[in-house]
Amino acid sequence: MHFLKKIKNFLSSKTSPKANSKSSLQYINTPELLAQACRVISACPWAAVDTEGDSLHHYNEKMCLLQVSVKGGDFVIDPLVPLDLKEMARIISTKFVLFHGADFDVRIFKKATGVFEPQRMFDTMLAAQILGYERFGLADLTEKICGIRLSKTAQKADWSRRPLTPELLEYASGDTRYLERIYLQMKKELQKLGRLAWHEQTCARLLKNLNEASSEPKEDPLRWQLRGSKDLSPRALTYLQGLWQWRESEAKRLDRPSFKVLNTDYLLAMARWADEFRGQDITEWKEAPRHLHRQYREQINLILKNADLLPEAIFTAPDKAGKARRLRSSEEDRFGRLKEQRLELSKELRIQPSVILTNALLEAVVRESPRDLEGLKAIDGIMPWQAEVIAPRFLKIIQPKTAKV
Repeated sequence: MHFLKKIKNFLSSKTSPKANSKSSLQYINTPELLAQACRVISACPWAAVDTEGDSLHHYNEKMCLLQVSVKGGDFVIDPLVPLDLKEMARIISTKFVLFHGADFDVRIFKKATGVFEPQRMFDTMLAAQILGYERFGLADLTEKICGIRLSKTAQKADWSRRPLTPELLEYASGDTRYLERIYLQMKKELQKLGRLAWHEQTCARLLKNLNEASSEPKEDPLRWQLRGSKDLSPRALTYLQGLWQWRESEAKRLDRPSFKVLNTDYLLAMARWADEFRGQDITEWKEAPRHLHRQYREQINLILKNADLLPEAIFTAPDKAGKARRLRSSEEDRFGRLKEQRLELSKELRIQPSVILTNALLEAVVRESPRDLEGLKAIDGIMPWQAEVIAPRFLKIIQPKTAKV
């Protein structure tokens, strides 16, 4: 049976017992179908958007699917045909866009087209956090609000493989099909709690950051300094740098994610082992994965040998503009007291402490020592709603004699 005919038969078949609703999926894989989808989407004031990438299976991640739902239907668009999605990106950028976890979708869609810059959105994951939901995955929200249990069977699918099965297309479509219903319910809940402005400000800040970011970020020369490497000795850091460069080169050659060549924990452990047992063959490291002993033995031994000829590496803190200084000992007490107040607020509001204010912003408050509400709002990174929530408690600690709320 022809593949497209198989898809058509699948979509016109009986209702899925899990979704309990007839599928409205339209698979877009030609310029003509894309033009039709653009016309339908143009006529709707909103669009629910999701994407699928292939970072679990390939070294250079790319957008493999674009899912868009509007009143006129659910579209699963195949950019690998290939299709030129610039016009689609421009159209959606003018809409009120519904996302679940906008960060990834905006970044990868912008990278694929260079022109995707939405101006207004509602992020259901952010809304769930602001509402204090215990679980905020899309499947959790769909079941909680819509009473529909989404399948999780394709979470680790390789979306770059073709042809896509009808089941995979249906799975992908489910990521946007119910977002409008979820949005409408969450908007009511946010309004009831007086937190709709909180969500609007949070979405606006995220979009501003995403739209200002380059679609092709600059290469970080310190990427080899992995989490946990700060505590390594200078010689172990030298080994780590060489091993990391080998892993990246091998991952690129194989077109596999770096962690599938060797995960970070092993990379750090190998650097420590090489430092402790200098000059020994990698096969002497009994905890090493088998493929290091067999497939990569000669390469690893050569990397470690060459690293011994290099000057010892030094851990370099990331060079961030305006990098904050460490808190003075006199400020540590104030930081602790503010942290306690944040915890109390989180219990009263039934949301996570980090939603109220991150630790980094908490430190900024201590350093800036604002005198009033306007001073709190002036701290870079603090949204108006956050300043208003923390002001009554925080200002009494920061400026106990002159605090103004």
